[in-house]
Amino acid sequence: MGVTWSRRWSCGDESLAESSRSRRSSWSGSAGCLWRAGRDLDVHENVLRKWVKEFGSDPVQAFPGQGQMKPEQLEIERLRREVNKLKAERDILKKAAAFFAKESA
Repeated sequence: MGVTWSRRWSCGDESLAESSRSRRSSWSGSAGCLWRAGRDLDVHENVLRKWVKEFGSDPVQAFPGQGQMKPEQLEIERLRREVNKLKAERDILKKAAAFFAKESA
């Protein structure tokens, strides 16, 4: 069961709903078209420009969605978890050192 679009944006002779490639070329070529599409989607035209730019640079990973992250984002998330774990270990060792320092004094 696919999604059907009830709206079609016309920018000159091309329809934006035909394919992602025609959408990208149509949107990037016409500021008025971006403005109209953004207005219809209730999204600012600068956001649409950013999406088009991301899609142009990396079509496969431009909009990963559904819990899928880009490899760089996965690495950052892994490093954040590791930093949190190391901070917790450091705090435990500080408390243990303070406890044993009190006990031996």
